Amino acid sequence: MSRLLAPTIACPGGGRPATVFPTRTVSADLAVEARAWLNGLAEQGKAENTLAAYGRDIWYTLNELAVVADQRLALGDLARLGQPEIDGLVAAWRGGGATTSTILRRLSALRSFARYVTDAGLADGKGILAAVLPQAEKAAGTGCGSTAFRRLVDLQPGRGPNPTWTDLRDLALVLLQSETGMTTGEIVALDLSDRPTPERPIIPIRKTHLAKRDLAVSETTIQALGRYLEARPGTPQPGDPLFMGARGDRLKPRLVQLSLQDIRGVAGLREQLTVRAVRHALAERMKAEGQSVEAVARQLGLSVTAAARYFGTDKRRKSAGVRPLKG
Repeated sequence: MSRLLAPTIACPGGGRPATVFPTRTVSADLAVEARAWLNGLAEQGKAENTLAAYGRDIWYTLNELAVVADQRLALGDLARLGQPEIDGLVAAWRGGGATTSTILRRLSALRSFARYVTDAGLADGKGILAAVLPQAEKAAGTGCGSTAFRRLVDLQPGRGPNPTWTDLRDLALVLLQSETGMTTGEIVALDLSDRPTPERPIIPIRKTHLAKRDLAVSETTIQALGRYLEARPGTPQPGDPLFMGARGDRLKPRLVQLSLQDIRGVAGLREQLTVRAVRHALAERMKAEGQSVEAVARQLGLSVTAAARYFGTDKRRKSAGVRPLKG
């Protein structure tokens, strides 16, 4: 069965976009329910250009499914569609030069339609809903260069002549984050009992949504933490947070971001120099030193697949970012 040309999407009288489904590849009952699904989206307040995009995507997808199956597609045929048909669609579209984002957008329309007919009891779209979709390729993280990072550290008020205890806290925090690659959430979740010492220069990461791990800390950072804790007001208590806010409670992640934003402005550094960029910079340094993707994954608490997607070679990133097709 040959492919058809794209449908005409029109808004007669400024009304809802109308999708003309090809009767040679899509049966009347399937076309009726596809239009009903689009009408339902319109009633939800979707914009006309959004509805037009959904109309194009569902048209292309149903037409291509008919081509893959080599038959006219009816509503009841949705029950027979699953992973092999989705894989066939993806292969055909990739062969035609479609980008991953375009493929995912079309499949998103198909899944939305499948959920609509399944929930309404009109057809069984569970095979479509259960199918695994290709993953979008991830761009490598952008870290801050060594010059920018040195400037960031040098301009910390904690390096000045009369630092406050919060200045010393922020300096210790930046040094700790740059050395370990910890997320902001992991850092503010640290307790006083997690503090590294010269005898045990290790910091345990246990309160995290990533992998639990033990990370080495340099003498410079341990000394910076010591100066901050000596200047911190109050008497330390068991269970106290390692990084405390001005009100005596646990430091909030947003305050860490604002602190970096302030010093970034003073330093005249680019807006892309974020907390996340400091974490990415560590991974880039490890990669430049010739350390393996597995080592980066262990340091950052990521899976090897995720680390390869962000920080591996171009070939390894591509293989990690896109699920291989069957057959």
